[in-house]
Amino acid sequence: MSDAHDDVKDRAKDLQADFKALAKDVRKLAVAVGGEARQEFDDFAHLAQARGEDAYRSVSQTVKERPGLALGVAAGVGVLVGLLLSSRR
Repeated sequence: MSDAHDDVKDRAKDLQADFKALAKDVRKLAVAVGGEARQEFDDFAHLAQARGEDAYRSVSQTVKERPGLALGVAAGVGVLVGLLLSSRR
């Protein structure tokens, strides 16, 4: 009976060691995946910032070159927003 008991204890210790190793591997995987996701987010943020800056420069240049057009577009947008807001009441 003690041989069986010792065998069960040994298997339980082996299983415990396997679970510890598995937990360590899962933590390493989570860090690696998290790092990769962070890099992708940073790349996207830089791209969005660059596109936003380009759009700002383009609009700014158009406003300087054609202020009448810019004023007309701004007035049109204001009217549309006003209509949308007044229709919600």
